[in-house]
Amino acid sequence: MTEKIAVVGTGIAGMASAWLLSQRYEVLLIDKNVYIGGHTNTINVNHPETDVVTAVDTGFIVYNEPNYPHLVGLFDTLGVATRPTSMTFSASILDSGLSMLVIISIRFLLNAVILPRLALLNWFMTLLNLISMQKS
Repeated sequence: MTEKIAVVGTGIAGMASAWLLSQRYEVLLIDKNVYIGGHTNTINVNHPETDVVTAVDTGFIVYNEPNYPHLVGLFDTLGVATRPTSMTFSASILDSGLSMLVIISIRFLLNAVILPRLALLNWFMTLLNLISMQKS
């Protein structure tokens, strides 16, 4: 008889754990949402004029191979293809009427010359402070 185990949470950590544990156990996934995926959730979006369906990841924020070697290994094992892209971030400061849209390419982020210069820009530091306040 196969032993049973439960994994709570179906984000990337829960899904990876469940997959690995499934090699030895019968796994039950439990999540508070009505869908699985957490920050790995993908939805299908229909283009209103062409009816072309595009898969859009709604929560996976950043993926780059140098910083996520274990995730790269999991993707390799599962045969998941990846491709380079750019990252878009938007922020709205409540009650101020100020909204920002920052489009940052991964190559841009990796550029060690530009990042120190960005730190000197007041708006960039304000954006980072807003992000850190949202996390706490």
